[in-house]
Amino acid sequence: MTVAPRSQPPLGEHRAYVRQYLRGLDLPFESVAGTIVRQRLASLVEEDLVRSSLVLWACAACGGDLGDALPVAASFHLFDRFMRLHDELVEGRSVAEWGLGQSLNAGDALYALAFRALADGVQDAPRRLEAANLVTHAVLEAIEGRNVDLGRPEDDGLLPQVRSLRRRIAALTGAALGAGAIIAGAPEDVVRGFIRAGYLLAIAATIDEPQLAARVGSKAVARMVRCIDDPEQRRAFEQTVEYVIA
Repeated sequence: MTVAPRSQPPLGEHRAYVRQYLRGLDLPFESVAGTIVRQRLASLVEEDLVRSSLVLWACAACGGDLGDALPVAASFHLFDRFMRLHDELVEGRSVAEWGLGQSLNAGDALYALAFRALADGVQDAPRRLEAANLVTHAVLEAIEGRNVDLGRPEDDGLLPQVRSLRRRIAALTGAALGAGAIIAGAPEDVVRGFIRAGYLLAIAATIDEPQLAARVGSKAVARMVRCIDDPEQRRAFEQTVEYVIA
């Protein structure tokens, strides 16, 4: 697999669905925290929606209903906004602008909105519950990775930091692909394959050396090839891998 130059993100149709859903969210508060939440959700850039788009792509690749997967896809973006806001709290940026109390309230609101999305528009309750379980475990793993970062000495070196970063983003990216496959009713071995491909994709994205990143990305594509037969869906995933690691 060759690494293409950065260009327009793939999965454009899926991104549009997620963007439309997020813009239609009911935000039932007018407080300062609500202002912070609206600010975070208004700044939608293409890179922010990769993981959410992968949920919809995985569901489509397994023959599922995108309408049932859309709220799950949106929840990934909301959880991501929640974790980024808390990163800003640690760094002092949000506190300087809004104060500690309102920033914490906004983070809690984003967390609640993400869980509300996981329970929205359910068509197949057992599948949605299984997907929600996978997503919440991934979020907890990402939070734990951040906790480890905060407790690490500043002179601990680069390698532990890279491992922690990979742990955080790999858990979420694997869960995104796995959740989409679950919503579509994919067999357990296919779900596991999607999760593993997501882990590899996330790891490739953290590698600075282009040839090594491409090799790991190729492993993600090879893992996905074992799970799906549709050539167009395979190519869509390969294009996503190329974009993410470019």
